[in-house]
Amino acid sequence: MTCPTSSRTQAILFLLAILYLSAAARGPVFGQEEKKDEPIGFPLPKIEVPETDFEWEKVLQGAVITYSFPVKNVGNAPLKILRVQSNCGCTTPSFTKEIAPGAEGHVELRVNTGEVSAGFLRKNATIHSNDPTQGQLILWMRGQVDPILTTEGPVLKISGMLSEVKEATFRFTPGTSRRTAVISARSEKDLVEIVSVTPIEGGGADIVVRAPPHEKPELLRDNLFVRVQLDDEEPVDTSYPVAIEHLDTVKISPGGNVVFYRRQTAHLERDPERDVSKEITVRAARADLPVQVVGARLEGAPEGLFSVEVRAVVPGQHYVIKIRVLRTENESQVQARLVIETDDPKRPTREREIFAQFRMRPPG
Repeated sequence: MTCPTSSRTQAILFLLAILYLSAAARGPVFGQEEKKDEPIGFPLPKIEVPETDFEWEKVLQGAVITYSFPVKNVGNAPLKILRVQSNCGCTTPSFTKEIAPGAEGHVELRVNTGEVSAGFLRKNATIHSNDPTQGQLILWMRGQVDPILTTEGPVLKISGMLSEVKEATFRFTPGTSRRTAVISARSEKDLVEIVSVTPIEGGGADIVVRAPPHEKPELLRDNLFVRVQLDDEEPVDTSYPVAIEHLDTVKISPGGNVVFYRRQTAHLERDPERDVSKEITVRAARADLPVQVVGARLEGAPEGLFSVEVRAVVPGQHYVIKIRVLRTENESQVQARLVIETDDPKRPTREREIFAQFRMRPPG
């Protein structure tokens, strides 16, 4: 027979054991010395840049702006700046490569405003470091740059037929009350030739530039650097964007792809003789530069899917190419290439992509 007193004693001891284990889990047991937390993990660098944005006072184009950003290492391992990458060739960085824990270094940015157009500039550079929590950090340089010289527009434009020499005269006038003299000009990419620099009354200049013939129609971009002397100071270079437009001797409309949509080709399911067609217009870009369209063909299309017809509206000037879809296909889309043949010795063909879309029909 079990003694009731013995059972109560066991229950009390069991309860005390639970309370002891619970107290041990929460903190030190009475009479034991508490152990302080010990640091865990590896020493790490930590970058801190008190300011990441610098705005300068208004300057004249050609000025060089320099600012040094303090960089601190608030970690407990050496901070390594791996590189500083700027978003513009006009911005040159220099920096402290390694900063000890608790020490301070710098990242210096130098912005040459003569290499960019006047206006409100925003230039940045990205710090790449070995800080595992902030490996990249962006610095900003910004401020107003007033022009030394002004022109008719923000971009100097030269346009003409790709087969011809293109020439344009740009007038530069002083943008400041200071005595201004234009000394010379040069092309950054040599896409244009400087024909002449002629001083004008008041301190500006007329600059004549020339673009040579080009192989294909496209828009190219260059920069014109104009060297200017203010008062008796050292000359500075100022930058002006140039756009050179080489135009094709042929104008084709529409300018992009030709698409037959499903709602158009679906009519052929009910009426195979229905005219499902589109027209492409080919014109000479100028009346004094006639171009003959001698033929047109489709490449890459299933045989018998399309027909192509060329019609001369005004020979040498205006042509119409009619493309017709003759049947449906059990494919969602068919792609082909239209090749337009001309008598242009330099570019005998022009091309356009043709797409025909169809409704899918169940088999059988």
